[in-house]
Amino acid sequence: MKSVIEVKKIYEYSLLEIPGVVGVAADIRTNEVVVFTETREDCLKLPRIIEGYRVRCKPIGIIKPL
Repeated sequence: MKSVIEVKKIYEYSLLEIPGVVGVAADIRTNEVVVFTETREDCLKLPRIIEGYRVRCKPIGIIKPL
């Protein structure tokens, strides 16, 4: 079985192509793929499981450059 870090690396770019997704991380403590989104509604566009790992959505708002 792949590690959560490997799964994050494999799927990161395809997840970032989903409108509203602004970031992707791997939480090795909880073994979850964490997806950061602009809104809670954007969470509905995400898969719940990727290769056996739970996907946790964290709405953080729009990221703007300084």
